[in-house]
Amino acid sequence: MATERISERATRIVRGLLGKKGTTQEWLSNESGIPMRTLARRLHNTNPSPMTLDELAAVAEALGTDLVSILVAAREESASRVEQVA
Repeated sequence: MATERISERATRIVRGLLGKKGTTQEWLSNESGIPMRTLARRLHNTNPSPMTLDELAAVAEALGTDLVSILVAAREESASRVEQVA
C-alpha cells in the first residue's frame, strides 16, 4: 500500500466526506461543476482516474473544506497504514 497514489487516497477521503454529509455524486457534480460522468470516473471504487488539482479544489469547496485539508488527510491515511504494517 505504500506505493498507492495520492489520488487514490484523496478519492477515498472525498467518498468518505460524501458519506458523512449524506450526499450523492450527483449532488457533488452539480455543486462542483464537474460533469457526472467525469466525477463517476474520478470516484470509482476500484480504479479511480486521477483528479486534477482544479477538480479536487472544486470538490473540496463543494464539500465545505479545502484542497490542502483533503491532501493532508490523504497523507495521514498513508502514514497510519504504514504504522499499522510495521
